[in-house]
Amino acid sequence: MKNKKKSILKRLMPYAGKKSILFYIAMIMSAISGIMVLMPMVFIHRIINSLILNEMVDFVYVRENSIYAATFAGLGLFIYLIGLILSHVFAFEVEDNIIKSSVKKLINKPLGYFDDKESGRIRKVIISGASETHSFLAHQLPDMAMTVISPIVLFVFFFMFDWKLGLVSMVPIIIGMILMSSMMTSETKKMKEEYYEDLSDLSSQTVEYVRGIPVVKTFAQSIESFDKLYSLIIKIKDLVLKLTMSYTNKMSWFGTISTSTAFFLVPVALLLIKFNGNLANVVANSVIYFLIGPIFAVFIMRTATIKQFSYFAELALDKIENILEYDLSLIHI
Repeated sequence: MKNKKKSILKRLMPYAGKKSILFYIAMIMSAISGIMVLMPMVFIHRIINSLILNEMVDFVYVRENSIYAATFAGLGLFIYLIGLILSHVFAFEVEDNIIKSSVKKLINKPLGYFDDKESGRIRKVIISGASETHSFLAHQLPDMAMTVISPIVLFVFFFMFDWKLGLVSMVPIIIGMILMSSMMTSETKKMKEEYYEDLSDLSSQTVEYVRGIPVVKTFAQSIESFDKLYSLIIKIKDLVLKLTMSYTNKMSWFGTISTSTAFFLVPVALLLIKFNGNLANVVANSVIYFLIGPIFAVFIMRTATIKQFSYFAELALDKIENILEYDLSLIHI
């Protein structure tokens, strides 16, 4: 039975040392920020209700709620900024320790380890890999907690103002999530893995081609003469086209439906007005759902982005670990 592979975070945490606490603080601050930046929706709803339901505008009430909305938004952004700074400190520590740890391992390697490995390639794998983990930890990780907490807050909002309109507003969200999950199949994952492996090979093949340019010019040859490079380019082109075309219709539908809250909301709002007769109340509630409905599409896309960068970091760490492996039994041969 195969041992389950550790998550990328569990593999990176040992490199953080004493600064691992910054990760948890940054995540908590990101979650708090996710709640704070959505709170203005409550005060905007109050302002809209006041303007539509009352014949006279209560400027004091509007100003008071406007201040609350701006305060919550400002505090949310400030807390997010602090969390982002802490996540950067954490990420730099991990990146630095990955490089130091890798160099220590290299120093202890026997000379036979370097027989079939170029120093430039080793350096590139370690430096680029450590940098890739930094991109994930510093920029994507703070969004992870916000991406989890904010949709929960939005769900509460959906049923807080008007549960009937809230249920209707969830229809495009559910369809959007189904469309997004249909694009994240095992087949597309396999194609992505093959694509990134081919990109790595393309880099080395391109270097070989650049070194051979004087020969190409002398004998008036083209890129076709470099069979490996040319066939790799064609393979990547075909793979990218296949992957892109598989996303075309689904991504178009996702973009259309996830931002079409009004398409689903307006007919139901008209029915509620017809049967309840409370025009001002339904219109006031509908306006807030027009604002918060499309926000879910942002969080769905953000989840996909975090997952992609997580894969990049995992791939980079795998490359570092693989290149530092050496069969000690070879020493006795």
